[in-house]
Amino acid sequence: MKNVFLFFLKSLIKSLFLILVIIGVGVGSYFVSYKVLKTKQPKENSSLKELEDIKSQAKTDKISKNLIFVIDDKERVVALLLEVCNTETKNMDYVTIPVKTLYTIPAKMYRKLTLVSDQIPQVARITKLKQYFSNNKDAYGYATLVVEKMTGVEFSYYTVLNKAEFKEKYTKKKSVKQKYMDGNKKKSVKMDTYVMKDEYISKLLSYGDDQLKIEKFIKDDYEKIDSNLTVYSKIGYVEAYASISPECFHYWTLPAKKKGSSFYTIDTDVAKTYINNIINNKTTYTDSQFGQLTGKGTSTSTESSDPEASSETKSESGDTVIVSKPGDGEKASACKGKKIILLNGSKINGLAAKFKTRLSGNGFTVSKVGNYTNDVHTQTEIVVPKEGDYSDLESYFSNPKITVGTVDSGYDIKIILGTVDAN
Repeated sequence: MKNVFLFFLKSLIKSLFLILVIIGVGVGSYFVSYKVLKTKQPKENSSLKELEDIKSQAKTDKISKNLIFVIDDKERVVALLLEVCNTETKNMDYVTIPVKTLYTIPAKMYRKLTLVSDQIPQVARITKLKQYFSNNKDAYGYATLVVEKMTGVEFSYYTVLNKAEFKEKYTKKKSVKQKYMDGNKKKSVKMDTYVMKDEYISKLLSYGDDQLKIEKFIKDDYEKIDSNLTVYSKIGYVEAYASISPECFHYWTLPAKKKGSSFYTIDTDVAKTYINNIINNKTTYTDSQFGQLTGKGTSTSTESSDPEASSETKSESGDTVIVSKPGDGEKASACKGKKIILLNGSKINGLAAKFKTRLSGNGFTVSKVGNYTNDVHTQTEIVVPKEGDYSDLESYFSNPKITVGTVDSGYDIKIILGTVDAN
């Protein structure tokens, strides 16, 4: 009987010991987890504060780099320019950055940005940078950070113009041809370049070197724009502005590669080298560029006004981009005036009507709207009778597929809408 009691007592002690061990492990795990989670929060807060500190830095530099966002009524970035004002050489340069660019945000930066907005994808569209942060009062600050990362260049401040105000000042020059190597293949892409309108240049010329008039112009202009640089800091550039002739402004296009039929990609090394060539140019422009956009940031006025000039820029990885002269004016649309049949291949109600309104409102002739009866289309397809430049129509869709094929009788172009364009 005594042996049975001792056995029972030993078993009870072992069981109690195991229970205490299990409880101890549970309590220990709780405190370890609590400590880990507690230390993670400051890191997130630290990352957020780091973003806040970087984006809030607007400054006046001897060579100012002003990133200009042009926004439409749907908060889309419809144009993006970098204005480089060199107070030492008295040069003013404008670099058009293609907005139809897809940019993969580096993982570390992306993690930080998701703390600010859960709407931003890692592969971001430059056209949607404002929309990604639409609920944040500092949206343009974060958008500027993304463009800085993409180009490898730190900007001094940003400016925001609405589309109507921008169109009063700038016009588009097309057919800036850029050549590049894609593996072993030579390719080229035509880019748009924005230049100041003659009427606006004449207005700037009328101020001459009168600093009081230029100061008033800046103050009046600031009532129509948004910027993280105060008007008083902007006025600090008055002396430089008075010394720069608007007739000698130079215009460039940032090198890019074609991705699909509608989008571009930008090599950060190429972009950084290209922009730094412009920033580090020590030669003062003394003549007009005459609209010949050679793309060479270090060019002198004589070189840049040469109608046959062309140049190249290289990244550290060895990629080469050659930028040739643009055409004399904006190229006529290849699709406007053509009869378009628009078919809803997405099975999403109202999509065809939506695009008919959009296309018709922009000068295209949509002669018929209907439903596509075959399989659901994911990607929008544009069917054309022969190869050609349909970029003016492509731009309204998300990476559409261009197919050379048979178009329904009585029409010139057939569009089959895909589900991707319902977003």
